[in-house]
Amino acid sequence: MAPRTALWCVIAAGVLGSAPARAQSAGVTEPFVDAHHWTRDALRRLAMSGEVDVGAALDAWPLRRSEVRALLREAAGPEAHDARERGRRFARAALRAFEREYPAPLDAGVRADARLRSGWTETSGGLRGGTSRRGPGGAWVYPGPLPAPAVPGPHASVTAEAGWRGTGLSLAGGTPDALTEGYVAARAGPIDAWLGRRSIGFGAGTGGDLVLSPAHALDAFGLRTSRPLELPGPLDALGDVRGTLVLSQFARSGDVRAPWFAAASLRLSPAPGFTIGLHRATLFGGGDSTRAISARNIALMALGLTSQLGKDSGFENQVASIDVAWRFDPGWPLMAWAALAADDVGFSFLTTAATIVGLGTPAVPGVPGLALGVEVVRIPGSCCGHPPWYRHGDLGEGWTEEGRLLGHPLAGHGREVALDWEIAHGPVRLGGRLLTRARNQENLFSPDHGGSSRGGSLHAVLHTGSSTLLRLAIEGERGNGWQAWSGDLGLQLRVGPASRAPAATENAHADVRRNPAIT
Repeated sequence: MAPRTALWCVIAAGVLGSAPARAQSAGVTEPFVDAHHWTRDALRRLAMSGEVDVGAALDAWPLRRSEVRALLREAAGPEAHDARERGRRFARAALRAFEREYPAPLDAGVRADARLRSGWTETSGGLRGGTSRRGPGGAWVYPGPLPAPAVPGPHASVTAEAGWRGTGLSLAGGTPDALTEGYVAARAGPIDAWLGRRSIGFGAGTGGDLVLSPAHALDAFGLRTSRPLELPGPLDALGDVRGTLVLSQFARSGDVRAPWFAAASLRLSPAPGFTIGLHRATLFGGGDSTRAISARNIALMALGLTSQLGKDSGFENQVASIDVAWRFDPGWPLMAWAALAADDVGFSFLTTAATIVGLGTPAVPGVPGLALGVEVVRIPGSCCGHPPWYRHGDLGEGWTEEGRLLGHPLAGHGREVALDWEIAHGPVRLGGRLLTRARNQENLFSPDHGGSSRGGSLHAVLHTGSSTLLRLAIEGERGNGWQAWSGDLGLQLRVGPASRAPAATENAHADVRRNPAIT
C-alpha cells in the first residue's frame, strides 16, 4: 500500500500545484498536526474554560497547523485581571510550546521542513478483529481476535514536508512500518482537499468515536472546510458549519474484495458554548452483482433501505451517530458531552443504540492546574433483527481494516468507564486515562479477550528546546488470562532551513478575528 500512496501524493502534487493561482489561497497549505498530538487535549481544555469555541475544538481531527495556531492565538488574548486570566495563561503557554515545535510558516513559496524521531516500541498480546466464515448450515461464524505478535526493538521515522503555491506535501515513514503517513493537500477557497494516507477521527468523546476514531490511517481522498461556513437566510441560526468527507477503498473485508469506505462529518455551532455533530460512515460494494456500485444502490443505501431487488443488506454496513457538547458554568467551568449511535442505521437508533456520556472540567477547585473528565460508553447486544455491533455477515471483517479498528476501542457489545486527567506546567505536559471495560459475547474481540478488564494510558511531553521534543506514551490493558500493552519513548529533532522566530504570544490576539464569546 505504501508505494501506491506515495505515487498518489506525487501525482496529486503536480495536478493540484498546477492549478490556477487565483483558485488557491495565498501561502503554503500547512500539513495537519499528528493525529495524537497534545494540542487536541489543550484545545478541548480551552473550550471547557471558554477561551475557544466548542465546535472548533471538537471539529473532525486532526486540524491543520495553521488552524491550531490561530485558535491558540485567539485563546491567548490580552492580559486581564478576571476569572478568565487563568485560561489565557494556559493558552499562552500552549502557544509558546506549539510555536517552538512548529515555527510560524514561511511566506508563500517553496518551503521544506524535516523532523527526525527515534525510540522503541514493545507490544505483548494485542487486539485484532477476526475474519468471519460460513459455518455448518450457512450461519456466519466469528472466530474472534488474532493475537498480534510481539514487536520489540527500536524504530526510526522521518517526516519530510514541502510546499509550493497553495499546495503542501507531507511524507512520514521509517522502520518497521514503511510509509506511515503521506499526503498532498491544497486549498481552493473555503475547501481543503487532500489525497494520500492520513488518520481522521470524528466525535466529541475523549476515548474514541463510535463511527471513526483516528487510531488507524486510511489511504483515501478527502475534502473539508478550511474555515467555518455561515449558512444563508434563516439557516444562519445553526451557526458556524464545519464539514469533512472521506473516500477510501479497502483491499478486502472477509470474502468481499475491494469494498469502498466513505465517511462524512458535519459539525454545527449554534452558540460558542454549544455544538452538534452528525457523523456517518459506510463500508459498501465490492464482490458480485448485488454489490454493484450504481446511482440506484447508492441512493438506497443513503436512505437506509436494505433488502431491495438488485441490492441486499450485504451491499453495505453503516454506522451513524449524533453528538452534542455543552459548556456551562454553575460557579465552576464544566463541559458535558453525549453521543447516540446506530450500527446498520435504520430503526436500530430505537432498539440497539450505543451511547457515550461524559463530563469534564479544565481545572479542579483547589488544584487549578489539574483537568479531569469522566466518560461512560455503552454498546448493547443485538436485538430485533439487527446484527451485533461492528459485525456484518457479508463484510466479514466487521468494522475493521486489516484487523485494525475503525471505531471505538471498546469494539462492540460491552461497557467502558474511564477517568481522564492532565497536568500542564511550563514546558511539561503530563496526562493519562484509567479505565475499566466489560466485553460481552458479541464483542468483536470475544471470546479470547472477553469479560472484564482494566487498563490505562500515560503520556508525557517535554519541550526541551526550540527544536527538540521528548515524548513518552504507555498504554496497557489486562483481562482474565490475557494482556495487551505498548510503550513508546522517543526524541524528536526538527531540522531544516531557518524559519522566522515564533510570533510574540502577548500580542498574538491581534492577529486573528476574536471570538465574540471571548471578547
